[in-house]
Amino acid sequence: MEENEKRNKGGRPKVDEPYSSPIRVRYTEKEKGQLEKLCKKHTTDLSKYIRTISLHGLKYYDQNLTIDKIIGLRSEVHKIGVNVNQIASKLNAYIKVHNSLPEHGFTKKDKETIQQLEEMLKTLQTLFAGNIKI
Repeated sequence: MEENEKRNKGGRPKVDEPYSSPIRVRYTEKEKGQLEKLCKKHTTDLSKYIRTISLHGLKYYDQNLTIDKIIGLRSEVHKIGVNVNQIASKLNAYIKVHNSLPEHGFTKKDKETIQQLEEMLKTLQTLFAGNIKI
């Protein structure tokens, strides 16, 4: 190993602005249990959940965005990408053969694909309404 190379010492990565100002809040056992249940539901820890709700409001978690939904969303985005690539490929092939854009428009299959894309995009917009941050 060269002198200039830094070894990875492991451990938690450094953050730009560490959380260093604690705020004490008291809850009843029942309230604490409810908060912990919500944290499990949203797959996050108690500190992050309370910090997010207090700074961004309850709307942040209203959409109930879970890991399963994110995985499903990834799948939908992949499908959109495949469809867009198919359309672009057909259009590029047409341009290569005819040296111009099609005058007659798209085929019925192309129109169906575009309609499916629009529906998928509406689904994405609904999921991300309210500026949800992941």
